[in-house]
Amino acid sequence: MTRDSNMTSIIVTAFAFEKDMSSLPKRIEYEGVIRDFTGKGACVDLMNGTIPVRFYSMTDGRNTYHLRNQEGAWSLLRVA
Repeated sequence: MTRDSNMTSIIVTAFAFEKDMSSLPKRIEYEGVIRDFTGKGACVDLMNGTIPVRFYSMTDGRNTYHLRNQEGAWSLLRVA
């Protein structure tokens, strides 16, 4: 299943923390359903002008979720 969501707002309900105290989304609520992620996933930090933006690729073991975080606002970019 591949679905582009046009940056749907989501709620991150749990985080995992790395040894350097950076955080990763561990659980999200999307379409009224809780999705738990497995593993560390992948993360890329970019700048939108002077604003930091972080992109994540996380899996629940079935689908891969591409997420975006900018200034604390979480968006779902794509489910593949």
